[in-house]
Amino acid sequence: MQNHNHVLMSLEMEFKRMDRMFEQGDMRVFGRDTDRIFKELNIIRRKQIDLARDHISLEALSDQPSSSGTDDSDQGYKQSAENFHKKEVALKNLMFKAQTDPPLDFAVEAFEDPGLKTPRQEASPLLAGQQQ
Repeated sequence: MQNHNHVLMSLEMEFKRMDRMFEQGDMRVFGRDTDRIFKELNIIRRKQIDLARDHISLEALSDQPSSSGTDDSDQGYKQSAENFHKKEVALKNLMFKAQTDPPLDFAVEAFEDPGLKTPRQEASPLLAGQQQ
């Protein structure tokens, strides 16, 4: 009977401990950082979607001149050059978005290591010293 009471008391204490942990947020999947982690994941997801959308629209730009029924090589060349320029601008824009501060690869690394500083944050003390 004494063992039975000891087991019941032990279970009761464990249940109370679990209740306290639940109330304090320690029972969440990622602990107390759950909100921060999901916000960072959302930022990464949005960047990935933006880059994917731009990549798809880049593929949609035509390399070939539109056929208007005439066989004018000058017009075809101008159309091809214009299409090439549009793709060049779109590609540069895509590359710029992929490298903005903080870039997507850094966002993923920062998610894995929350103490990681962006290159701009690391350079700011150096820049502050140069401004004096």
